[in-house]
Amino acid sequence: MMTLSEVFDKIAATYPDKDAVHDASGTLTYRELHRRATAVAAALRAWGVSPGDPVGVYGQASRDSIVAMLGTAFAGASYVPVDPGYPDDHSRWMLTTAGAGLVLLTDGHRPETDLGRATRHVRDAANDEKSARPADTPDDVLYTMFTSGSSGTPKPVAVPHRGILGLLRSSPFTVGPDDGVLAMATLAFDTSALEIWCSLLAGATVFCVRASAASLRTLADALADPRITVAHPSPAIFALLVDHHLDALAGLRLVTSGGDVMSITHATRLRSAHPGVRVVNTYGPTEAGVISSAYEVARWDAAECATMPIGFPVAGAELHVVNENLSPVPDGTPGELVIGGDRLALGYAGEPELTARRFVTAVGTTVYRTGDRVRRLSTGALEFLGRLDDEVKVRGYRVNPAESRAVLAADPQVAEAVVVPVGEPGARSLLGFVRTTGPVDVADLRSRAWTRAPRHVVPDDIVVVQAFPTGPTGKVDHRALVTRWERERAAEVALPTETDAAELTRLWTKLAGRPPEPDRDFFHSGGTSLGLIRLIEEISTRFGVELDFAEVYGLRSFDELFDLVRAEGAGS
Repeated sequence: MMTLSEVFDKIAATYPDKDAVHDASGTLTYRELHRRATAVAAALRAWGVSPGDPVGVYGQASRDSIVAMLGTAFAGASYVPVDPGYPDDHSRWMLTTAGAGLVLLTDGHRPETDLGRATRHVRDAANDEKSARPADTPDDVLYTMFTSGSSGTPKPVAVPHRGILGLLRSSPFTVGPDDGVLAMATLAFDTSALEIWCSLLAGATVFCVRASAASLRTLADALADPRITVAHPSPAIFALLVDHHLDALAGLRLVTSGGDVMSITHATRLRSAHPGVRVVNTYGPTEAGVISSAYEVARWDAAECATMPIGFPVAGAELHVVNENLSPVPDGTPGELVIGGDRLALGYAGEPELTARRFVTAVGTTVYRTGDRVRRLSTGALEFLGRLDDEVKVRGYRVNPAESRAVLAADPQVAEAVVVPVGEPGARSLLGFVRTTGPVDVADLRSRAWTRAPRHVVPDDIVVVQAFPTGPTGKVDHRALVTRWERERAAEVALPTETDAAELTRLWTKLAGRPPEPDRDFFHSGGTSLGLIRLIEEISTRFGVELDFAEVYGLRSFDELFDLVRAEGAGS
């Protein structure tokens, strides 16, 4: 097996003048992308980066970011993607944990504070098309990404070149030179590797549009572009697109969705409306190279399985269902899913004990213990039955409530914290309950939490309680906490809808989780980026007003949103 750099060399030589990457600022051909990445590799060596060193890439999906990541690979180094939306303290911790001594900045993204290590802008690299390239192997680290941990600390997963190159093998999501692939995931989420590398290493064109920084209509407009033929939205975004912009998906050849439970209702609705679109449910942890199994929605039979199966092994993955002793169980018997094959991660960077616990020898080979409970159906496909631990998917991210609880408990005003997942699979959110040392402003508490962790880790709603109810064993009764929250929330949401202001209030309350308060923005009311996308879409449907995501994102209160809706409505 070759390295990513070697495969890209061949693709760039085969399609030098073909468009490789397109974003809002323009387009790079494969020749231009190769040249710029080579320049970055030379600059990295001049800046003191040696083969094997981790390099931070601070940015979102764009031409600059892809140049930075490819240039890092050309230098024989590995990249550590850092989302500019993360708090600077969290970004510093990630870079320190991964061992990155240099950070490449991209586009206009700059941290608000010093990240504690050297920073260079990717465009500072001078042209150097003849730079020598160090030798590397398929076992060298390509990137390090962080996933949630039960200890309250994210885990740095070291993924080698072979972990991604294996995805180029024949599989339901293979793309080719005639495809255009929409890249909408944050670089810190491993779906970005599927969107970017599986496209560029096959001669396809990558179109960069980041979902969390765009309205649903912006995504729909992008998907309606005839040049785009493939998309990999998260299940939550997939459901919203089917609900509100079904026709925008009509021109696609392939839609895959993974990272959470796929909605059967939305998958079958898309198939019914547009039979020519292939819809594939995918599954795979970061530790096993993004995608380990896949299932064609067209094969789903309700008589066989009430949920959408996660399917069959793909791209060299080996899937086994085992008991607590790591011995295989009979078909139809629930057990833990373990994954083998040649695409496994190298482990957790700097965490040998944790690596030894999760990457073990079983069924005659090295496997990764996923912690997912599954059973094998009579067809051989796997059905997902939930987690063996408390980990849940929140907007496609793996989050352990213990990590979320640790973020809340770190606040000096919090004496005790409990975090409970709520909602149906595919639409999970986190609900935080805190006992405080005195009076506290919940909005300020959430704002402080946002400075310590990414927003998907911070509970969507935080409730102050005087004491935690306990069950017969003395443990906190989570069900009692959630029941009380649901009762109080239902009372808050019961609002009149006779006027436009009341209707907008109702939408805000439904999607943020609590009614508007003076000088509190959507996020301080409990809302999320996905919720804001839904709010903008609801406003478009109810009021006929098209709002820009970036403009709404920066509004400081409900009153400002109401004024904007009224002004846009009058203008149109």
